[in-house]
Amino acid sequence: MTSSARVRKHRSSLGQGRRRVEVVVPANDAALVRNLAQILRTNPEKSAELRQLISAKAAPKSEQSAAEFFNEIRMHFPPGPPLEIIRDETTEMREINLR
Repeated sequence: MTSSARVRKHRSSLGQGRRRVEVVVPANDAALVRNLAQILRTNPEKSAELRQLISAKAAPKSEQSAAEFFNEIRMHFPPGPPLEIIRDETTEMREINLR
């Protein structure tokens, strides 16, 4: 059996919803990553707790909501009437002059 056939057979035996993941970590963290992977595979209660802890610590924190962002950039528009964006919504063919 070729190595690619062995890999295909191994991947198919993982089952639905499982994926093999290869990561590169510092050598002193290798055992930790293996332990985390084993918990995620075998212990649903602890894995849910781990996911929650990791998500809380690793998720990017937004210091500004989308509404605050858009309010901030609106202040940079020149004074005057509000901008009106008009789109051409016709569906008929048009000729384009490229000169």
